[in-house]
Amino acid sequence: MTRRHIIAGVAALAGLFLVALGTFCAWKIYWQDLQAQMLKEQLSGIYRAGSLEGGEINKGLLALHDQNPDCIYWLKIPGTEIDYPVMYRPDNKDYYLDRDFNGQYAVHGCLYLDEDCDPDHGDNLIIYGHHMHDGSMFAGLEDYKKEDFYKAHKYIRLDTLNGSEEYEVIAAFAVPVYTGNDFEYYAFTKAQDETEYDEFVSECIKRSYYRTGGTADYGQRLLTLSTCEYSHKNGRMIVLAVRTEMEAADER
Repeated sequence: MTRRHIIAGVAALAGLFLVALGTFCAWKIYWQDLQAQMLKEQLSGIYRAGSLEGGEINKGLLALHDQNPDCIYWLKIPGTEIDYPVMYRPDNKDYYLDRDFNGQYAVHGCLYLDEDCDPDHGDNLIIYGHHMHDGSMFAGLEDYKKEDFYKAHKYIRLDTLNGSEEYEVIAAFAVPVYTGNDFEYYAFTKAQDETEYDEFVSECIKRSYYRTGGTADYGQRLLTLSTCEYSHKNGRMIVLAVRTEMEAADER
C-alpha cells in the first residue's frame, strides 16, 4: 500500500467519523427537544386538569407547586407557544437556567423568576427563558419586534398562588448586556420612589420598536420577559408589560 493510499484511507475514515459525529449530535438535539416537549405536555396536563375545577386560584398550579415548591406561576401568552410553569429559587442564582421542572439537567431549562424579585411586594417581576432553536421556551418573544404581532398578542396571563393576573404589553426592545454601559433592566425590581419607577418605564418605552400607546403608573406592577437576542452582541430581547384590572380583562 502506497503512502497516497494510506492518506486517502485516513481521510475517508476521518470523513466517516465526522458524518457519524454530526448524526450523533443531530439525534442528541432531537432527543433533548423531544424530552422537553414530553415534559411540557405532562406539566400542561396537570395544570389544565386543575383549571377545570374553577375558582380564583388555579388548582393545577397548586398541584404543580405540591410536586415542586419552586413552581409559583404559570405564564401564558394566548395564541403563542409560550405556555409554561415559572420557577423561583431565590437562594440559588440561575438554578433553572439548565435544569428542568424536576431539577434534572436540561438544555431547555425552565422559565424562572429573577432571584432578586419579590413575588409578593416587588414592582417588577423579571422572568427569564431560553431562546431555543426549536421555537420553544421564550423564542416567541422575538416576534414582538413586529408591531402587527404585538397588536394580536397584547395580553399576558400569569396564574399565581394567590390568583390570576393579566398584564398588557407596553414596550418591546432589544439591548446588549455585559457592555460596561448597559441599560440595566435586569436590576430594576423595586423602585425607591415614583421618580425611579417613571424613569425605568420611560427608558423602556423610548427603546421600544414601536409605540403601543400604553404606559404604567407608579404602583402598578410590571412584568419583564427576557431572552437572548442575536442582532446584538450578548443581546437580550425584552417585553415589558403592566398589570391590568382583571375586571376589565373579563369584559373583553
